[in-house]
Amino acid sequence: MNVVIISGGRFPWKSVPDFLGKILEESTVVMAVDGGLSYCEQLGIVPEHIVGDFDTVGKPRVEYYRNQPGILIHEYSANKDMTDTKAAIELSIELIESRKEKGRIYLLGATGNRQDHMLANIGCLRYATRRGIDMVMVDDKNSIRCYDRSFTVERKELYDTKYLSLLALEPVKNLHIKGMKYGAEGMELDILSDIGVSNEITEDTAVVSFDEGCLLLIASKD
Repeated sequence: MNVVIISGGRFPWKSVPDFLGKILEESTVVMAVDGGLSYCEQLGIVPEHIVGDFDTVGKPRVEYYRNQPGILIHEYSANKDMTDTKAAIELSIELIESRKEKGRIYLLGATGNRQDHMLANIGCLRYATRRGIDMVMVDDKNSIRCYDRSFTVERKELYDTKYLSLLALEPVKNLHIKGMKYGAEGMELDILSDIGVSNEITEDTAVVSFDEGCLLLIASKD
């Protein structure tokens, strides 16, 4: 089961609608996070879950959905100890775990003008990885994933992105990269080292392996 979280940051209108249509054909739950409810309305999507303190979208607007069948409202205090997006991620992980099957979280609207929110959302990627859940942040220019173990990258899953960057969230030891323009053999990466920026995939499948640490994989286009 997959979960699509639509948050209230900058929505990727250029690339996501077609991409989202394909995802929604699968077994997918949609969560709207506060201001993300407006995006759902513009897309003609009725979310199964609406999450947040609703300081952006407004509580009167949420009330319209409260008695609609099949919609759950998860309302939090503005003084909670997590962001609305983190609350939605926590709910998503619980849903996936309750199904006892593999699932992926797609996080949309998670970037924008608020860099503090964006960095916190990257931290949420790390949190999901610790919980054993695959999560990807998507905007018009980038998709971002987090890995704490070796992984492969399939060219066909990169859509029209050109660049692949590997940035360490935690120090990485004994990094090996195969199938990319710039390979590596036993490299170590410090946190957010620039050496992993702007690589490119050259094979149908690239292999990234390392002994310890945590990597962000950022696929980007200009």
